[in-house]
Amino acid sequence: SISAPLFFGLSRVWEHRKAYDKAFDFARQANAVTRKAISYDPGANQRLTRKLMEQFSHDFFDSRRDFGSPSRLPVFVLGMPRSGTTLVDVVLDSHPQISTIEEQVTILPVLEALQARPGGYPAALADLDEAAISDLRRLYFDALDPLLEDGHGELIVDKMPIRPVQAGMLSRLFPDARF
Repeated sequence: SISAPLFFGLSRVWEHRKAYDKAFDFARQANAVTRKAISYDPGANQRLTRKLMEQFSHDFFDSRRDFGSPSRLPVFVLGMPRSGTTLVDVVLDSHPQISTIEEQVTILPVLEALQARPGGYPAALADLDEAAISDLRRLYFDALDPLLEDGHGELIVDKMPIRPVQAGMLSRLFPDARF
């Protein structure tokens, strides 16, 4: 099967030649190939969003205010793709006391560990004690450490644009972190 990048490339070639009908046809084919490769269930996404909204209420956080790390590290840059997060990342990374981690799956080990707990994610976050939270934070920092250069800055910025859906979990684990 022909890959999506090839179709997208052909689309750009025909667009530059001002053959817009051919360009559009190749773009349509590229999108069709891409759709086949991506499994996305809008209903599952809606169900997860509802669960997250129910889980991460004001009462949830108010009743757990004293749990978590007193550290203000890391700083999480959240947003949606094409929203300017890369510009923020570049500006922050230019400061000598700031290290940025750009679009890495540092939180994946934490999500996997939470999913393996009774109730799965996000329900498992409700019953975590301080030791469990400490273990989850350690998983995050273990994933983060290999991405940091020696002598990294005092402030660590973790940028992943699609992470707003994980903001509740991150707030639970790092209540004093900045977003």
